[in-house]
Amino acid sequence: MNNPNLDTLIREIQNEPLDEAVIDAATARVAGRVFAVAQDHAASTLRTCADFEALMRAYLTKTLPESRALLLEDHVHSCVNCRRALDAARTGKVRTMPRPQIVERHLPQQMKWAAAAVVALAAGLSVWGVVRMLPSSGTRATVQSVSGVLYAVNDQSSTPIFSGRALGDNQRVRTANNSTAVLRFNDGSLVEMNGRAELSITKDASGANIHLARGNVIVQAAKQRTGALYVSTPDCLVTVHGTVFAVTRGVKGTKVSVAEGEVKVDEGGSARLLHPGDQTATNPAIENTPVQDDFAWSRNSAKYLAALGELSTIQKAIAASPGPALRYRSRLLDLVPNNTVLYAAIPNLSGTLTEASRLFNERIQQNETLRQWWTQSEPNGSRTLQDVVDRLQTFNSYLGDEIILYITGDWTGKYSAPVLLAEVTRPGLQDFLNREAPPFKTAIKDNIVAISPDAASLKAFSEIDSHGFERNYFHNVIAQSYQSGVGWLFCANLEQILRTSVPFGARMKDDQNPTGLQDVRYLVFERKELNGQVDNRVALNFRRTRRGLASWLGAPGPMGSLDFVSPNALVAAGFVLKSPRGLVGDLFQFAGSQNSDFGQRLADFQHSSGVNVLNDLAAPLGTDAAFAIDGPLLPTPSWEFAMEVYSPDRLQWTIEKLIDDFNRQNSSGIKLTLAKTDVGGRTLYSLTGSKSNLEAHYAFADSYLIAGATQGMVLRAIQNRQNGYTLTRSDKFRAVLPVDQYPSFSGLIYHNIGPLIGPLANQLQSLNALSAAQKASIQALETNSGPGMVFAYGEPDRIVISGKGPLFGLSLNTLAIPNILSSTMNMKGMTGTTGMTGMTRKMTPPAAPAPGLQNRLAQ
Repeated sequence: MNNPNLDTLIREIQNEPLDEAVIDAATARVAGRVFAVAQDHAASTLRTCADFEALMRAYLTKTLPESRALLLEDHVHSCVNCRRALDAARTGKVRTMPRPQIVERHLPQQMKWAAAAVVALAAGLSVWGVVRMLPSSGTRATVQSVSGVLYAVNDQSSTPIFSGRALGDNQRVRTANNSTAVLRFNDGSLVEMNGRAELSITKDASGANIHLARGNVIVQAAKQRTGALYVSTPDCLVTVHGTVFAVTRGVKGTKVSVAEGEVKVDEGGSARLLHPGDQTATNPAIENTPVQDDFAWSRNSAKYLAALGELSTIQKAIAASPGPALRYRSRLLDLVPNNTVLYAAIPNLSGTLTEASRLFNERIQQNETLRQWWTQSEPNGSRTLQDVVDRLQTFNSYLGDEIILYITGDWTGKYSAPVLLAEVTRPGLQDFLNREAPPFKTAIKDNIVAISPDAASLKAFSEIDSHGFERNYFHNVIAQSYQSGVGWLFCANLEQILRTSVPFGARMKDDQNPTGLQDVRYLVFERKELNGQVDNRVALNFRRTRRGLASWLGAPGPMGSLDFVSPNALVAAGFVLKSPRGLVGDLFQFAGSQNSDFGQRLADFQHSSGVNVLNDLAAPLGTDAAFAIDGPLLPTPSWEFAMEVYSPDRLQWTIEKLIDDFNRQNSSGIKLTLAKTDVGGRTLYSLTGSKSNLEAHYAFADSYLIAGATQGMVLRAIQNRQNGYTLTRSDKFRAVLPVDQYPSFSGLIYHNIGPLIGPLANQLQSLNALSAAQKASIQALETNSGPGMVFAYGEPDRIVISGKGPLFGLSLNTLAIPNILSSTMNMKGMTGTTGMTGMTRKMTPPAAPAPGLQNRLAQ
């Protein structure tokens, strides 16, 4: 009903002019109260229940400021423990915690929680929906590893390329003599190139095509979701959908040998289908040979593993010998310029180099396996490794117990050449440098030698104010490390370096930068030997509380997701996240800052799918997650994933919506199917894809989402948690825990490759590829390959990463994990473990591996 008088009154109120003086006075009163409260309580941030309980006495006596009282009342409404604490404070009764009772619950089957979907897959589906309209990068393959030299060639030049290089359409690559390389395609296929092989890659709607111009390659083709994988030579076309085979292109023609699966070879208008153990050639002048000969050049992993076993023995002996003593002060620190932005200090390693060289040479003379490997691996040239070691030992013999290197810079981004400083302990250094390092410039001042490739940097050193750097805060950061003793030390003033090199600051305001890098101050790396163990620690310091992408890592806390990982895990990683919803929000903000169309694309995706990514996908997730390879790699990799989930029903609904949207929008013909089954009274979900090898299984238990490669792995993970058979309770896990003030971690990575070495050695032994000496060396590698861990701690204004061992718990053994895994998967195609009975009958293994190039493990 209309009321003219009321409408008139409302319009008058809306149009009434306000006095600016009245507004200013009200603003001043509010600001005064807010800032007064903030000043009084700036040091008392309310984060935990203990913080709120500390306010209860003042609240009851009516002396608590109103703002704090409102916060306490709001918290008490939602926190049962604090509500009970407040009631106890009112009555004066002492609270007692109720003794938990163990109640066996047998819920009916229909009341079981519906299993939640695989979070990693869900994230992948959502990302697919967000970015599905973005253009392709054009990358066809990536250089996974190189042993020797790999060239990118064109009509004008040849350029060496290295691991990690992306290869686009028609990019020709060629291996040098006595070199090998492994290329990894986007679909997971691997191509191993022998010496002097040349190929290029193209891709169209029918699939990827490897154009082999010459040489021999081994192809491990992943199952193709769409189309096929082709290898074309000038006289034939090889078509596969997922198999292992070798192709050799020579002057006479092309030869194709099959190790696993089926291969179609088209030649001169006719086609032939090859099975495991079959071989064909395009020229009758090329005689058939044992199929395994075409794969033998790729099986030097036995030699490498044996050599690695010997190196692990040497490494263990070196680690057992005492290292340089810790240094608690440095005369050289006060001699660097005031504008130093990078400072590195290492101990004089003359004694360590001498002992390492002695142990290595002694072991080479004693072990034929290591001697053969070193003879093939040592680089050719006028100076051998021993020559380099001898020169370093001579150089270090002139110097004191510490050698430092520094670089200076200004706020314009201009940096000096590096300068090396050391104390001179005996005469003759200048003559040695003139003879061995003529390109470098040297200067000696007050018995301190400075060496640099730039004369201007040496001039700056000679004019240094001896007390200039002491007044710099960066000096104080470095000096704090010396107070606890240093071995190796590296410090960088990232506050200055990043401000002149990170492009974000130039394009946006400081508060709008979603990365958080604008708050970085210093990076400090320390490596020292304590009680016979090497301790590594990296600290990234921020000038305020971490924010943006830098704040993703949460504070140290329990990781319940690791309870689903068994002590048999080869690799396990667990993390505590600050907030999955905030994490996704930061990602969206960052994507929006880089692409102005991102917001519209996200809105279109959410409208078509009916899913709000922040509220429906990220919000139901908890704050800790873990991933593991929890068991053998063959025949199915035993991967599993666990993540805390607050709202499983919401997450399950989201997954189903995403799958429906994928099936509607996808034009490739791939359809996802989600099936639900009951196994032992527990609901499990299975996700499969047509025309692909996609398969994942998951369930929900104890407020966690558990996913795995098979249903059995999911059920086993849940049972392990219930029975207490977990990684974190195992003796080998506890043996590598650090001794520090933290009861928990923000993140950790655990590795134990020892159980992986034995099965790989057994596979090699089944091929008669191991001599007695090699078998003994590999057994030594397995013995020396103990577990290790890397830890991360997220503090309010810094992130700390630590670990024991030569390199954060890593060694020669663990650094070879990716290559050992690759070799294990490759051996799968040669040992009959996947239905290769035909090939096994037709192949007669040689008594020893054929001579040739080092396997990709040696990279």
